[in-house]
Amino acid sequence: MDAGFDYWDAMLAQSERTPLFPIADFADFIRKSLPVLGRHSRLPSFLEKMDALLARQGGNEAVGEKIFERALAYYEADDLLSAVRELHRVQLKWFSGDAMPKFQRAMWLLSKCYLELQMPFAAKYQALAAALNAQYSTEPEVAHSLPEMLFAAVDAEDAAGNSLGFLQLFLVAIAAHVSLNTIRSILRSIRTFRRILGRPPRSGALRYE
Repeated sequence: MDAGFDYWDAMLAQSERTPLFPIADFADFIRKSLPVLGRHSRLPSFLEKMDALLARQGGNEAVGEKIFERALAYYEADDLLSAVRELHRVQLKWFSGDAMPKFQRAMWLLSKCYLELQMPFAAKYQALAAALNAQYSTEPEVAHSLPEMLFAAVDAEDAAGNSLGFLQLFLVAIAAHVSLNTIRSILRSIRTFRRILGRPPRSGALRYE
């Protein structure tokens, strides 16, 4: 496999002098090859070089799309650590005005990854940071993500066994849901209502002995 990376590195070096090189198509090929490439030691540095070339051709938002697609591929393959690595890179590419709705989507998935890695406080941090973005955003799509991000933080509190934090955030999330009171907000939140209200809290502090 090292020989393959040698050829790819040489190809990227040549493609820097070829403005019409189809780097986006090659990035798709690499994404589909991730199950084969696994966690090869040369993969992260190669991805960074490939993404730098893609950014020169299409800008940060375009390269963010490719990185997010890789993160989804890693997530679906249950490689959560690699997904987290890619999602943190997405944050750097999408933290700007027009890309903020996509940034929120990446933050939600990052919170979910941390939760599945049994790191509820990291999951809560990401969810609340996204909630803060939504709270003060003038972009409707970003603003309407507030309940969803708060419910992600509620899940993190539940996973950590923080009964008081769970109840406090749950009430805040419901208030945000009601204040928005739009079809989009309702559709985004109804599954979360069913999931949270349909299970007992994990902490024994809320149960009568």
